Amino acid sequence: MLKEFGEPVDDAVVEMFQEVPRHKQRIAGKSIPVEKFAIQKSEKCLAQGNRLMLPGLELVYIWNGFMVLAQCPTLLEAVYRRVDTAFQFIQTNTQSRPGYVDDLCLVQLLRGVCLRDQGKFSDAEQCFQEVIRRHKQLTVDIYLAPYAEMELGMLYIKTQQLRKAKEHLTSARYPVLFLVEVATQSSSSSEAIMSLA
Repeated sequence: MLKEFGEPVDDAVVEMFQEVPRHKQRIAGKSIPVEKFAIQKSEKCLAQGNRLMLPGLELVYIWNGFMVLAQCPTLLEAVYRRVDTAFQFIQTNTQSRPGYVDDLCLVQLLRGVCLRDQGKFSDAEQCFQEVIRRHKQLTVDIYLAPYAEMELGMLYIKTQQLRKAKEHLTSARYPVLFLVEVATQSSSSSEAIMSLA
């Protein structure tokens, strides 16, 4: 089991992460997006001294699980407390460690989603904006910036700022380097843009 807040993982888990890239498959000459994501995460874990930041919640986010969490305020609050604790951990630990910006941006994206779903729109906007501002500093998790653009666009829809929403949702649709091609997230963005047209 992966430990919280980027603590090193057990040797058995490290061995499994080392095996992940060897099991990559191709279908019709293309790799499967979820497999690319798993390989990226396993390589990141190994490169960062056998640690990852909130990997379970990252996967919940990628698979649109926060849409379900938003329906249960008690559960969403518990997740927010966990994410906010990770944020406090990141702020008190060194910025020079490998993956610092990627970890910070992941936590800020997750914080922003929780805050938005709790109706704290201004705080959520600041979280998404920080991820977008740091997009050039991201080294591995470069998908975080377009997802932050999408989430910011969705926030602007909720707050009836439709021009801003369309701008951010359009920007999220066309990222230069978009490693994680999870159809559910991008289709949410596409549907939102079409509803604004």
